Amino acid sequence: MGDAAHCIDIGYLCNGRNMTAKVEMIGKTFGRLTVLSEAGSDTQGPRWRCLCVCGRVTEVSGKKLRYGATKSCGCLQDEVRRKKVDVIGLRFGRLIITGDAEMYVSPSGKARLRQVSARCDCGNDTVVTLGSLKEGITTSCGCYWLERLADPRKHGHTRKNGVSPEYRSWRGAIQRCENPNAERFPNYGGRGVVMCREWRESFASFLNDMGQKPSATHSIDRIDVDGNYEPKNCRWATPAEQASNKRPRKKALR
Repeated sequence: MGDAAHCIDIGYLCNGRNMTAKVEMIGKTFGRLTVLSEAGSDTQGPRWRCLCVCGRVTEVSGKKLRYGATKSCGCLQDEVRRKKVDVIGLRFGRLIITGDAEMYVSPSGKARLRQVSARCDCGNDTVVTLGSLKEGITTSCGCYWLERLADPRKHGHTRKNGVSPEYRSWRGAIQRCENPNAERFPNYGGRGVVMCREWRESFASFLNDMGQKPSATHSIDRIDVDGNYEPKNCRWATPAEQASNKRPRKKALR
């Protein structure tokens, strides 16, 4: 490819080997995206801030716009994905899917999870990620686990004043992974963290692998902070151990 053609692709016009003028990009439309303004540059060349027809604003490289590699903020792929998989009416455990729900988007915008509306056999309606249904992680609106909790014979960790610390840790991990309304969901389920099926379906299996908490201050910790809740990646850790095993914080922009 010649220099001039290459420069046009990344958003510039060239005269020989020298860059002479920017291609007028602002206001142009590429697929569902309309260019609003410049947004700096990266290794692929200049980037542009674009408005998608769905209302979202996103940044795209000029090269991807011109080649047609990026045509939307991601909403087009979401629509195509939904059309490919019609899941309405399918049953997963006690849940029957009744329709699509709003897409879950993590605070960083990196994680986008398809959510569906479902009706439980108990009569409750709930919203759950489709992935958790397909993987067998979620099988009810929560009624199944309430039934297990109400019957001490199911897990043997019911106490007069509630449930055992180990049971609370297990239940809390499930909430962080599966409940979009949970305060810490964005850092767990929102990043794709799940609990392995063996643990998710059986508190007894969880307890057998983890054992009892060494002390009241210990809590469940994932050794690989990007990994899942599973035997090889979990331990009971002290507050100090937890504090030293966190994801690195992003440096603030100056």
